[in-house]
Formats: sequence, C-alpha cells, structure tokens
Amino acid sequence: MSYNLQRLVFPLSIAVLIVSSLLFLRFGLGFNLNLTPSINGTLVRETPLNGKIEKGDYVLVCPDDNFPKINLVRSHADRGPCGGVSPLFKRVIALGGDYVEIDSTGISVNGRHIASSAPILADHANFKGVIQEGYVVLSGDHQGSLDSRYFGCLNSRYIKSGVAIIF
Repeated sequence: MSYNLQRLVFPLSIAVLIVSSLLFLRFGLGFNLNLTPSINGTLVRETPLNGKIEKGDYVLVCPDDNFPKINLVRSHADRGPCGGVSPLFKRVIALGGDYVEIDSTGISVNGRHIASSAPILADHANFKGVIQEGYVVLSGDHQGSLDSRYFGCLNSRYIKSGVAIIF
C-alpha cells in the first residue's frame, strides 16, 4: 500500500464509523434532530403511539400531497422527505369531541384560550365547532410555528409517531 493511501485509511475509517453510527441512531433507534423552534427540544426520539393520542403528546407529522393546502414553502418549512417538506414536530392540544375556535385571536379549546396562539400571518385558518373523531389540533411551542392556526383541524392519519424530547 502506498504511503498516501495508508494516510487516508484511518480518517476514512473514522468517517465511515461516524456516518454509520448516525444512521443507526436515526433509522435504527428513531432519533431525530429538530432544528426549528417549533418544540422545545433539539434531540428527539420517535416513539410508538400504540393507537392512542392524548392531549399534551408531542407528535411527528408528515405532510403528503393530500395535506391541507397551505403554504408549506415558507422559510420554516424546509425541504424534506414528507411531501417535499421536513417533518413537523407539534404538541396535541385538542382531540375529537373538543370544542375549538381558531380565528385571528388564536386558538381556544373548550372555552380556554391558548396563550400566545394568535397567528402572525394573515392566512390563518378559521374554524368554530366540535372536532370530529380522528382529528386533532396541533400547536408548536413557538409563536412562529406552522401549526393548526394555519392548517386547522388535522386528520390524525398524518401523525406518524409520538415524540420524546431528549434535550
């Protein structure tokens, strides 16, 4: 083996080990990096839902071509594997059977206004009524989050997994 090739073997081996470890963490163990302020966590792990979604749960939403038509090309909806955008990490704030109002003042669930939920952009959703079973209302932990203030009540089929915040 030539001297130049020998000098490359160790750094390449380390690089392959690092990439393999990262792929295992992502695809083998379900770890994911949240690079947006939508939820208060940078490292998250996907968790099974076991068929039950509850208020307060953090979830991973994966938009597809049938996702409610909103402007998913906003600066905070980066390109990714979910219908051309990155997965959305959100908190469930209402479920089927809850009375919800979504308007220019924000979101109210069962008569209780959600703090800091007023939409920033003019193209907000408008909804007033009882949520159908199988639908949810989602919120980010950040006022600038792309959430139900803009896309309204969401069919829970778009929820791909639960999310546990590591840090």
